[in-house]
Amino acid sequence: MEITKKQQQQLEVYLQNKDFDFIDLNIEVLDHMISDIESLLRKNYSFENAFKITILKWEKYFKETSSFYLGRYYTESKIVVKKAIKIFKPFCFLYLAAYILPVAFLKLVPIQVAENTADFINNFLFSFAASLLCYMFFFFCKNNEV
Repeated sequence: MEITKKQQQQLEVYLQNKDFDFIDLNIEVLDHMISDIESLLRKNYSFENAFKITILKWEKYFKETSSFYLGRYYTESKIVVKKAIKIFKPFCFLYLAAYILPVAFLKLVPIQVAENTADFINNFLFSFAASLLCYMFFFFCKNNEV
């Protein structure tokens, strides 16, 4: 048994109220939810009961969550985070390798520089690291304001 246009609009309104604005996922989730409702309608459930059961089933996917791979401060519905992790997880390992390989190379290969040059590089890196720490502190304080 198929649902009517009015019933489909009711489901679309529910998704809009969940602030689920990702077009590609929205269409996919809508299709899955319609399939769930239609399968319950075939089992002689009323639309209202099938709608409520489906909402309860999908509610866990709309809860806000974050991930190590995307960062602690990025929160979105669970279904979006899982999809993003699937896409971005390989890049996290690439970024980690881009950090570790140069450090390993610099540890293994000795580089000779003049003392003045070494002092300049050390002072520059210290200043750069100090400014980044100040920026991170500012960013942390700004994001944790209530």
